[in-house]
Amino acid sequence: ANEPAVLLKSTGLAVLYKPPGWTVSVLAGGDSLEGTTRTPVEEPATGHAEGTQSAGVWARPLQEWVSKYLGPFYPISADSRAANGLVHRLDRDTSGVVVCATTFR
Repeated sequence: ANEPAVLLKSTGLAVLYKPPGWTVSVLAGGDSLEGTTRTPVEEPATGHAEGTQSAGVWARPLQEWVSKYLGPFYPISADSRAANGLVHRLDRDTSGVVVCATTFR
């Protein structure tokens, strides 16, 4: 699968699948990603103009997916100051499970 997916929802958290090619930026101390710039590029396979390109490699931010798909249901998921609820990160080329908080508690 080339798109993230919710694998499990439980009280206060969601477990997400992160496919390779998606970035996860979790900044410590309540820092946010606001004010950073990304260069939109066109993804060859789908023609979607979303994400960033670093050293010629396509990458899409998981935070944006979380905000779009979980944000309407969980306010923390739409809050970039709270890292969109993402608790940890995986390298861009690594697929796996990512834990996402669904509450501010």
